[in-house]
Amino acid sequence: MTTSQVQNSGVSVFYPSPVRAATNLTNATIFTRINIIADPQVVQAALESTPALQNTFCLGHLNNILVFDGDKDNHTSHVRTVLQMLTDKSLKADIHGCAFNKDSWVEAGFHIEPVGGNGQKAFMVVLREHCAPGALEDRA
Repeated sequence: MTTSQVQNSGVSVFYPSPVRAATNLTNATIFTRINIIADPQVVQAALESTPALQNTFCLGHLNNILVFDGDKDNHTSHVRTVLQMLTDKSLKADIHGCAFNKDSWVEAGFHIEPVGGNGQKAFMVVLREHCAPGALEDRA
């Protein structure tokens, strides 16, 4: 999993690896946003150094992790894995910035759009609160 930040913009590009992560994201039916009390670089380093999270069910954006799945049992297990990683890395979630078991990434507070070409799957990721009011109304 690779996420690249576009400097100072609040936008990142998620490059799913393995490629099936793109399918998992687009076919997911349950989403959880975990907001972490830490700098984005700390969150990204924690994700990259945790083998259990180098998988196909989450992406990191700024100081947030979006967990996405197609069924509730797997989702609950994956959310627990992320929360355990936070404990192991001495990090904490901000419960007021989290959104659990939502039906869409929009409800979880994200705006995600496929981008790119030449057969490469990628997604532009933005937190909805970082967007201008009304900017995403027609895309939600």
